Amino acid sequence: MQRRNDWGELGVDSKATVPVERCLGRPLGAGGLSQSDSHHLVESVALRPMAARAAAQRLGRAWRRFGRFRAGRTLPPDARSARAGCRSATSATPLPQPGWAVAIHRACVRFLRYLTSMAALKSWFPTQIYHAPLLRAAAAGARFRRELERECHQYRELDDAGRKWSKRNYPGGYTSYGSLDKLHRLGGGFADLERHLQRHARTFSRALDWDLGQAGLVLTDCWINIMPHRTVHSLHLHPNSVISGTYYVATPRNCAGLKFEDPRLSRFMAAPPRGESPRRENQAHITYPAEAGTVILFESWLRHEVPPNPVAAERISVSFNFAWA
Repeated sequence: MQRRNDWGELGVDSKATVPVERCLGRPLGAGGLSQSDSHHLVESVALRPMAARAAAQRLGRAWRRFGRFRAGRTLPPDARSARAGCRSATSATPLPQPGWAVAIHRACVRFLRYLTSMAALKSWFPTQIYHAPLLRAAAAGARFRRELERECHQYRELDDAGRKWSKRNYPGGYTSYGSLDKLHRLGGGFADLERHLQRHARTFSRALDWDLGQAGLVLTDCWINIMPHRTVHSLHLHPNSVISGTYYVATPRNCAGLKFEDPRLSRFMAAPPRGESPRRENQAHITYPAEAGTVILFESWLRHEVPPNPVAAERISVSFNFAWA
């Protein structure tokens, strides 16, 4: 079991300690640490070698700074201003440590232990999710979204078969999935949407290192989802396709997001439960907020759902599938 020996060493077991310099692979350097820097240090954990190395270097500087602070030789400027009535940092009497400094030191200890443990680990078989604005220009994206929203309402008014299907299979809401599921072939804004989505799908396929050969990605399905208050879209996946996704047309504030499930969940068998605050990559579910004008792409085998819409306003999206053909 690891234990903290002092501000300059990290205990590995009850009989040995490892200097921080050895953990970091470099001599400790002098430097300051502001309160904003400390938050960035604790929160910006990346599992990429260069990012981890940079974080370790900052941690080394922070460790040295807090080592001096503990001995009462210096006091960070933020702490001086935050603690009214403190004596000068040059005083011979050691100064008490503010609460934020103690908390950050403990976080630094945990962070260093995390970096040293992760040096022996590598991540394999990632689950990729693509999230980006449909159009780069915000003004053009807003105009396109307004036009598409108008078309969505028009289709709902004209689609008698879709409303009947939704009444049986999509209580409270409307979807054209059971009636008009190839809207991109009908022209208008949905044909323009297909053209924009093709660019994002190609980008996503390159990130997945797919070899498409002489074939390409073809948009096969495209349908409307309108979710009023309390409408839900239960857990599902998209068979007979390779990339699926959603484009958000109208997303009232605090509306339901898109919730994804860890695809390995059924294979965990006798695994113990996660802790109260697992790292994001170890969570069993992750929810992407619904943001108007953005597109989300994922591989079609990834299960997902939309929880009940908690707001009164309608949440409007367009779902779609790409096939390899």
